[in-house]
Amino acid sequence: MESTELAGGPTRMLTKASVIGGLAAVIGLGLSGYHAATGAFAGSVVAGLYASGYLRSHIAKAGSRQRIFDAKIARDAVLRLVVAVAVGVGAHLFGGRIMVKAYVGSFAVAFALLVISEIPRAKQDLRARGVIG
Repeated sequence: MESTELAGGPTRMLTKASVIGGLAAVIGLGLSGYHAATGAFAGSVVAGLYASGYLRSHIAKAGSRQRIFDAKIARDAVLRLVVAVAVGVGAHLFGGRIMVKAYVGSFAVAFALLVISEIPRAKQDLRARGVIG
């Protein structure tokens, strides 16, 4: 049964991010211990939340004739950045440099994989709204 959740849906994104995070944690544990594993898992989960909001805001904005600057999208983007930075600072305080490296690396890889995996669904959403042909 095909999901009716729109592209960037938080449930699907967090599920994918958790799987990616689990794999990243195993790799981090093998390479540098539990601090790296924790940082890698946290980076993936934060990337899932970040990617979900990122996709939903940009898909919602696509094709609209509203002004270029949208305050709600800007507020949401700032909130996502604040959360990502706060978790990074927490990683530095509790796990040091290795946890931050794992967090940032895992965030980058997970974000890219999550956004790429949502491209077909985003195209379908935009096509259904008549934004693209």
